[in-house]
Amino acid sequence: SIFRQRLCPNDRPACAVGIAVFCAGDAEQSSVFGAFTCVTLLTLPATPLAAATMPRHTFTLLTLLTTADARLSKVERLERHIRMHAELKGTEPASGIIPSVFKDIQLPMRDGTKLSTIAISPPFSSATKWPAVIDRSPYGHFATELLADIFLLFGFVSVEQDMRGSGKSDGNFSLWHSDANDGADTLAWITAQPWSDGRVFEIGASADGIAAEMMGMSHPKSLMGQFIIFATAEARDTFYPGGAYRQGLIDGWLHGTFGPSSDHPQWESLIAETKTNEAPGKWWDNVTMFPDEWQDITWPTVHWAGWFDIFLKGNL
Repeated sequence: SIFRQRLCPNDRPACAVGIAVFCAGDAEQSSVFGAFTCVTLLTLPATPLAAATMPRHTFTLLTLLTTADARLSKVERLERHIRMHAELKGTEPASGIIPSVFKDIQLPMRDGTKLSTIAISPPFSSATKWPAVIDRSPYGHFATELLADIFLLFGFVSVEQDMRGSGKSDGNFSLWHSDANDGADTLAWITAQPWSDGRVFEIGASADGIAAEMMGMSHPKSLMGQFIIFATAEARDTFYPGGAYRQGLIDGWLHGTFGPSSDHPQWESLIAETKTNEAPGKWWDNVTMFPDEWQDITWPTVHWAGWFDIFLKGNL
């Protein structure tokens, strides 16, 4: 109640969803997703659709975030929770809650590498075409890619993709060198689908946000806007601030994300590749957006930065 009184003086439903996610599930993860959700939804205009359907959408979103059984797909998680919820209330499950579009595929890129990609249409929607919001990530479908699911509340298809060499995707993690092409190939697939209205937006935090920056380098015509959170288009300054390797952070991140317990244990080769390319040069230039390239960005972009964040310089 205190949060809602202070943050939502007009009782905006969107903020209620953010607070609910903030308080649900695992404490560490829910605090991150909750903060993203609150700020993301509070920046969106309140709409009659959101106000009318928010209670049902709130339940839909929370089931995707809080189910513990990792063996189930998102729709299987959703279906199970809807049935449990209906049984507890002694009612029938609400019609239309299961999305009409659900794709869980291995999407081939131009070099043949297949990337795990999920597309979900908005529940309760009677439309046949929608804009899409995409999040591409190395953290898996049930981590920061969930940010794209927030926009299911507002009539967008959620598209989530495990970057190459991560999660359920094939290949090796490229330290963002392949993400301009992979992002462009994925957008081309989205806009070719019968459910797409031709508009694609992108959201991404941290590593996902760096991938979003790389997407901009391919200048896809269908990209309408981006929301980039705590990320940079100047990766070397994060890896080598002032020219010194940030060993604790970078080694720890690579080991934690691509270590022995991951689906793609490759941390040793990634650390070696990073250290081999210590000096400025073409290897880093390929994942850097220089000032003269920013003029080619024609779509609106929000950059959410942190004054004491590791990506500060890239945002300034």
